[in-house]
Amino acid sequence: MRFRSLKNWQTEFDISALLFFAQRMEELLFDYTLDTYKPSALNAPALCAEALLVLEDIESGVLDEANLKHVLDELEWSIHGDRVAKSMLEGDLSRYLPRSENVPYTERRLKLQVLAGVLNPYRYFERCVHYLGEAIRASKKKEIDELARTLCTTLINLGQSKHFLYKNTVDFFYYQENKFSETRDSFQAFIQLIWPYTHHFDVYFIASSLLNKIHEESAHFKVEKVDSIPEKLVEFSAKSGFVLKSDEVLVRINDIQSFDIYSARMEAESRLNKVRDLFVLFSHKAQLTWREEALIVQLCCEGEPAIVKKNRSSMEKGFDLRPAVAAKRMNWMLRNINLSSSGSFERFDRVVELHGIGVTHNIPENQLLNLWISLETLTPSHAGQNKVAGVVASLNPTLMLNYILRLVEQVASDLVHWDKYKTKKILKKISTQSQSIRAATLRLLTLQSCEPLRNELYAALSDFHLLRYRIFRLSESLSSPAKVKELLDLHERKVSWQIRRIYRTRNLVVHSGKAPSFIHALIENGHNYLDQVMSQVMLASCGEYNLNSLDQVFEFTKIRYERFGKQLAAIETFADENVEFLLVNQSLATSYTD
Repeated sequence: MRFRSLKNWQTEFDISALLFFAQRMEELLFDYTLDTYKPSALNAPALCAEALLVLEDIESGVLDEANLKHVLDELEWSIHGDRVAKSMLEGDLSRYLPRSENVPYTERRLKLQVLAGVLNPYRYFERCVHYLGEAIRASKKKEIDELARTLCTTLINLGQSKHFLYKNTVDFFYYQENKFSETRDSFQAFIQLIWPYTHHFDVYFIASSLLNKIHEESAHFKVEKVDSIPEKLVEFSAKSGFVLKSDEVLVRINDIQSFDIYSARMEAESRLNKVRDLFVLFSHKAQLTWREEALIVQLCCEGEPAIVKKNRSSMEKGFDLRPAVAAKRMNWMLRNINLSSSGSFERFDRVVELHGIGVTHNIPENQLLNLWISLETLTPSHAGQNKVAGVVASLNPTLMLNYILRLVEQVASDLVHWDKYKTKKILKKISTQSQSIRAATLRLLTLQSCEPLRNELYAALSDFHLLRYRIFRLSESLSSPAKVKELLDLHERKVSWQIRRIYRTRNLVVHSGKAPSFIHALIENGHNYLDQVMSQVMLASCGEYNLNSLDQVFEFTKIRYERFGKQLAAIETFADENVEFLLVNQSLATSYTD
């Protein structure tokens, strides 16, 4: 989260709601936003489509029948909390979602198909835009927050590039010569920029001359070798450095239908990947290669040619340490790791390899498969327990223990990046046992006695409406043990659904070769889960506890989470002397030493 210059904003007018929307959209679409604040992988329309896929896989024997319950539970929960979806239903939700096991699959499929038609993504998008405009004009920030999230989810699942949405958001609100004072016209102008219109593109790559030898294969995938750049593109390509060398050829992928230049490049390169991979089946040594840059020409409307590089891999969109700190942590781990029992180090080492392959090889389907294998390799096996249920049960304690800490750390980081001097001035007024910025931020968020300081902070934040809203909402969620319990329970349900979705998508890829549009969101979330678990494994094995097997680490984490739950249940009101236990993993984190 960052605060940008408001040189384009006429702040003498009431632009707070539109500015909040702009700030929230940038956060939603930024690659390194905390997963809690990113767009959901699926919303009601996508969940309905997923339920139909799951039903099909159950009938074909690919999935167990128990999988349908979890999808329908999430779909029902999603619609109940979705103003847009509820407004589109023509009858009670129970008419579309019969939950009795006695209802035959044919009837379930029919009702889900009707629901999918009612919640058509394009119809949903238009309704979402309508309500979002109303919420901005009425300055209802909670509704803006929820509607902006589902708007992004809808567009990404339709096939728009997240990078396209991010770039248009930042350019429109902060860099282009726009003057924002009137909400309605400005909002409509932005929506027109991101409206999901399909365009036609030609995409050019510069590839190795090996392509000369594989004409049939290229033609099959509509990959065409051309002799030269079209005359109208010669000047642009020369200025952009898109010029062939003697050992290269020009490749054109014709008439790609897509929403934007970034998704067009992705579709075009997927065809080149198929040509390369099929050729490797017959020749393991010689491989077709091509430059990262692609020249993209829009064939319809008025589009300028563009040079587009490969999008950042989904595995790269996570928290990263600076190289010097990363090296220090790695050396500490190598000196202290103690996974010597029950083949644990071999399992750990295998996951490290799979993680490395996923980061260095940008093929989404392979990344997802490697993530699932990694999670399954790490977690203990229990006789008589369903495989995916066992992974969920093993992962949840770690992911729940980290959750409050991660939320508090994110707020602390956002405050420091906003203004470290004002932040330090306010936090210095809060006494803590550990004197850490995390502990002070936690007290600022949770304690009733800190309300005057929160009000002081709200005033200081001025036009940073998103950070003020985030602190206010999080303060509400952490204001009592009962509220914290609600927050954790909801997060646990969402994480469990997501882990199961990763498993189902893994099955879809393996058994049908298909990959859903939301695979990139699953990779980001799965990578995040894996990183958290690997960190917990290293801390518990290398630190003062010196646990020597993965099974011990997961059992230890389960015990700690049970203790955390008992501590939370025993407290009626948060106070200065009892609140710091919410940062339950902070003590383990201090185990890192030089």
